[in-house]
Amino acid sequence: EIVEVLFKDKMNLLLLLLPFAIISKASGWTAGATFVLSLLPLCSLAERLGMITEQLAMYTNDTLGGLLNATFGNATEVIIATFAIRKGLLRVVKLTLLGSIISNLLLVMGSAFVAGGLLHPTQSFNQQGVAVNSGLLVLSVVAIMLPTLLSSTAEAVQDFSAELALSRFESVLMLLCYGLFLVFQLVTHRHLYEED
Repeated sequence: EIVEVLFKDKMNLLLLLLPFAIISKASGWTAGATFVLSLLPLCSLAERLGMITEQLAMYTNDTLGGLLNATFGNATEVIIATFAIRKGLLRVVKLTLLGSIISNLLLVMGSAFVAGGLLHPTQSFNQQGVAVNSGLLVLSVVAIMLPTLLSSTAEAVQDFSAELALSRFESVLMLLCYGLFLVFQLVTHRHLYEED
């Protein structure tokens, strides 16, 4: 129900700051004030998005629910990256993606391991599923490293066309691998990811 989504949580009061963020930008307030007035409503929207995603996940299986959470859980980073790319702030995009990767891999997964270890001293994992996930992780790390290696081993030439071409090729390749992984996870080997 829309009333419950908008008015259930007190954090939604932060959405009332959104018009002030627009006014601050138009009125020429300081960049810090505009940032804070924009950030606070974004936090509220991110929380609501997480709640709606969890509600959707309740009507699906564990695998599809996890995929929904992972996809929409990173919507904030996608929004920030889109606006930063439009403004030409590529370093901000790189650091946002790096922060997202580090927080998801280290903080979220590490917390899950600790909490799982406290609740269940002996944990079991599906070996095939772990092998596929680890393989994709290694592939993504190599894909991130290759343009950097190419750039650092090149002579003092300021033409980055080779790195750009490699980066674009790897981007398409990684999207293809992710698509194939989704087919593997949701269609062909669904049994590996379902709870017993």
